[in-house]
Formats: sequence, C-alpha cells, structure tokens
Amino acid sequence: MGDLRVTPEALHAAAARLRSESARIDAALGGLDAEVARLRGSWEGTAQAAYNNAQQQWSATLEQMRDALSRISNATDSIADDYVSADRASAARFQ
Repeated sequence: MGDLRVTPEALHAAAARLRSESARIDAALGGLDAEVARLRGSWEGTAQAAYNNAQQQWSATLEQMRDALSRISNATDSIADDYVSADRASAARFQ
C-alpha cells in the first residue's frame, strides 16, 4: 500500500484552484445571462420558451456545481488547518 503524503500548503493551493473554478463558473453564468438578455428582446415564440426552460436547467446545474466547489474548497481549507493544528499539538507533546 502506498503512502499518502499531503502538506497544508498543497491543500490550500487545491482549495484556491477550486475557488478559481467557482469564480469561472460565476463569470460564465453572468456572460450567458447578459447575452440572453440582449437577444430576448428580438426573440419570441415557442423556440424562446424552450430555450428559456433549457437555460434555467443549465443555470441551475452550474449553480449546483459552483456551490459544490465552494463547499469542497472550504472543507479542503479546513482539513489543511486541521493538519497544522494536529502537527502543532504533536510537537507540543515533546516540549
């Protein structure tokens, strides 16, 4: 069985990458919403209604993904902090 090696710095870096992806999703949603708002004024009928329904589903899915990334990022930061605390507590036992 292989050893698992992790550092708090690596965990914090991973959490930062997750936050970056979450921000990228926010930007994509904002861009999509802006473009659709621009087109909506000149578009009507059943195609518009079908697109609106599809976009709501896509947006909801992306929001769920963004929220999951946020929760995972926060948990990863917390795990890194727990590693640091455990290491300090272990070191204190030898002093």
